[in-house]
Amino acid sequence: MKLPDIFHRLMVLTAACLMLTGCSGLIYQDEGDCDPHYKVKFIYDMNMAFADAFPRQVSAVTLYLVNPETGRIVWQKHESGDALAQPGYLMDVDGVEPGTYTLIAWAGKGHKTHFSVTDTDMHTDLHCRLLTKSDAEHGTTAYHNEDLDPLFHGKLELQEFTDRQGTHVFTVPLTKDTNNIQVILQHLSGAKVDASQLTYTITDNNAHMNWDNSLVKDTDSPVTYYHWDRRQAVGTIISPELGIEQSHSAAKAELSVGRLMDMEDPMLTVTRPDGTQVFSIHLLDWCRAFKSQHLQSLARGRATMSDQEFFDR
Repeated sequence: MKLPDIFHRLMVLTAACLMLTGCSGLIYQDEGDCDPHYKVKFIYDMNMAFADAFPRQVSAVTLYLVNPETGRIVWQKHESGDALAQPGYLMDVDGVEPGTYTLIAWAGKGHKTHFSVTDTDMHTDLHCRLLTKSDAEHGTTAYHNEDLDPLFHGKLELQEFTDRQGTHVFTVPLTKDTNNIQVILQHLSGAKVDASQLTYTITDNNAHMNWDNSLVKDTDSPVTYYHWDRRQAVGTIISPELGIEQSHSAAKAELSVGRLMDMEDPMLTVTRPDGTQVFSIHLLDWCRAFKSQHLQSLARGRATMSDQEFFDR
């Protein structure tokens, strides 16, 4: 082989090597360039199953990127619908310069229906409020009497969006901020309980949430949640000793409430049509009574579950 041919081939080979190594030695087939690509995954495993239920329970999400030095929201994106239910769903974060960001998410259908998220440029003003009602019939406290659409919150602080080529995935964990409470009443005497003659309410101070999912205390925060479903029910008790079955009347109701916070004291109250109370109890004390030690085995050896984590799950 002639010397000029050898030099020519070496030059071509060197040029090809430079093309391959010009952006860290690898070009991703699904990207086709040397730019970094950022994607965000959302998980919702803060539940009693300790399993990711995001595809089944979250139908909408709005993501915000915050510059931690200035507190300004530099990027945001909303996605909803069938795409979120697909296995391996990732949100593309495009047009963002490399740097360090805090990720904040308000998610679930509720953040566009029963709740309102502030339209703002500063993350400290990124609040979420329950859309309440007010009228003379329900007294001076704002109220809500519908089945709340689910609301979720997510936060991931101080994440480095590197300038290295490739796909970089950031995982945002979500906490559910809405709950359904079922109440069943039955007379110990076996006497009939007329569901139509009972009104169920939960009064709490959780209508206004901050960017970090903490509660904001102001005049809009106290809210009374009224039952959105109320019906007559019948329960059957079998007595092994007497060999008989006894049917007992019961009244069943369901209420939707915002996030239950350990620092608050929501009250569950049942009243008659004339306003007299059947009973009023501290809801969280009642909930704590159902915090089973069996949860520790589900937690796979983690530290003892706090009351707040139990309420969130």
